[in-house]
Amino acid sequence: MTATNCPTAGTIRGLPEAPVTDVTLSNVTISAKAGLKIYHAHGIRFVDSKIEVESGKPLTLFDAEVAGLE
Repeated sequence: MTATNCPTAGTIRGLPEAPVTDVTLSNVTISAKAGLKIYHAHGIRFVDSKIEVESGKPLTLFDAEVAGLE
């Protein structure tokens, strides 16, 4: 998946009592003004992926574990 000129790279949101678990995103390229936010998630994995943002961090985590992005 490729997304360009986006206002944000997106959001993955679980709940404290029901986190998002074991998701793999492959071949994802996102160009956005602001980064991806991930809330209450564990086992999120990016493979051959990148997120580029105009400002701020490409990835912001809130009670989340993510692998595969720098």
